[in-house]
Amino acid sequence: TEFQAVLLSAGLAHLREETQTRDANAQRLRDALEDVPGIKVQARGRLADTQGYYNLVFLVDPGCLTVTRDQFSAALGAEGLGCNHTYGPVYRHALWNIDPQGYRLAGDACPACEDCCTNRAMAINHNWLLGSDEVIDGIIRAVTKVARAYAA
Repeated sequence: TEFQAVLLSAGLAHLREETQTRDANAQRLRDALEDVPGIKVQARGRLADTQGYYNLVFLVDPGCLTVTRDQFSAALGAEGLGCNHTYGPVYRHALWNIDPQGYRLAGDACPACEDCCTNRAMAINHNWLLGSDEVIDGIIRAVTKVARAYAA
């Protein structure tokens, strides 16, 4: 609507700066958490100079941790870092309107994708990536603390 366009137009003035901040903070998180056991942070898109983020996804490696993804996420919540689950496999969403004959899924599912979405992936909202250095440092401390506490 016109009203929505007015509101969104004002936000466009800050979009480039906010995208750069999100990208830089996501890279700080990747770098800081690279060697933390049981956690892998979403990589930047391989063709991206600057990555835009709606969520920053973390993968939990259940083989390296003594807790499930949901327990890990709850522990992060106790540390003040709210995490969400991902939206699940894209091909299960109503907006995915490609005829199933037009793409290939073994047995109407992709086990690796299903496992990742159901058991391993969690995400922090892009707003966290607009945080100050102190906020990003807090995220690093929280993820590191929880991962080390539950390392197998």
